[in-house]
Amino acid sequence: MTAVHRVVEQTFTAGTDHADPFGTLELDLVVADPAGTERRVPAFWAGGRTWRARYSSALPGEHAWRSACSDQDDAGLHDQLGVFVIDVAEGETNPLYRHGAPTLAEDRRHFCYGDGAPFLWLADTWWMGLVDHLPWPESFEQLAADRRDKGFNVVQVVAGLYPDMPPFDPRGANEAGFPWDREIHLHQPRLLRCRRPAHPRAGRPLPDAGDR
Repeated sequence: MTAVHRVVEQTFTAGTDHADPFGTLELDLVVADPAGTERRVPAFWAGGRTWRARYSSALPGEHAWRSACSDQDDAGLHDQLGVFVIDVAEGETNPLYRHGAPTLAEDRRHFCYGDGAPFLWLADTWWMGLVDHLPWPESFEQLAADRRDKGFNVVQVVAGLYPDMPPFDPRGANEAGFPWDREIHLHQPRLLRCRRPAHPRAGRPLPDAGDR
């Protein structure tokens, strides 16, 4: 069970090895909410045989889901069934959990929270926020707390090859290596997983970078 606007994660394990899961497979979570609206949520490859999908909703109640994989013969990924139970949150102080995730307003000219309340996108971009250039976790936490105290409400983190250095320059790696393999074909989820914990010194957990 989870609360409205909070993210619930569903993990899937492929029934067999795939030579190139990142490049050849697609996996969606098809979710029907209590109002009868059906949504497709893309899952992401998390390394090896593991896939994950993340879902949130403003509607309390039961959200029935099924998985849909491009390889329908993989029983671990295709046609799995389940239910997310979402409850009302009381006394929530985080605006993201009170109002819902930022989105584009109906007039398509400004941002708003999920419930329509105005949202000012005030962002700081961390070009090398996931690599050893920014020591983990102390300097990362310090920078997050500094940006929070200055009024920023978004951090944009670059996870990839950087425009101001050659590909696979040692400065673009962390303890898990580089974000891509040497052929720039296969994404490396482990680079993001090692930068995932919450940061209480920043005042609240930082959003999960995800793997896609």
